[in-house]
Amino acid sequence: MKNNKGFSLIELIIVIAILTVLTSASIVGFGYLYKTNVKGCLKKINSALIKTQSYTISKSAGGDDIGMKLVYDTDGYYVQYKGIANLSKEMVANSKMKIRYKDTAGNVKFVDSSNPLEIYFERSTGGLQADASGNYVTAIEITNAGTFDDSSPCPCITISKVTGKTEVSMGN
Repeated sequence: MKNNKGFSLIELIIVIAILTVLTSASIVGFGYLYKTNVKGCLKKINSALIKTQSYTISKSAGGDDIGMKLVYDTDGYYVQYKGIANLSKEMVANSKMKIRYKDTAGNVKFVDSSNPLEIYFERSTGGLQADASGNYVTAIEITNAGTFDDSSPCPCITISKVTGKTEVSMGN
């Protein structure tokens, strides 16, 4: 009877190969989860923009301004509708994500508790309305990496000033 006091080289190589495969799969899985979370957030914000624009255009008479506000609370980011009675506040991103927006003047602002993003559309054209300083939102960018990497494109929604049309880009 042999006295086995350790692992053979073949057993060690097999264990290392299995660990390598499992590690690679988990890294790919985390990347997929990141893109899924950001993609879901982009879709929710884009849907809110489209709802707001559609509702604005469909109202034939004056009345209250119709718009949406993207706000940050300790739980995360929410869309609040203004002038749309049947739509309530809805969560679009968790608090680990970061959302910022750019305007036509080149300003970049983060959405936080003291700086919500408000967007209104023109009734006649569906295009964007200017903010109080005469600027238009051009892009909404999202990350859950904690900070933005300005050297590479990030997931965003671009908005046409004239038509209000939105385009979602994952920033690949």
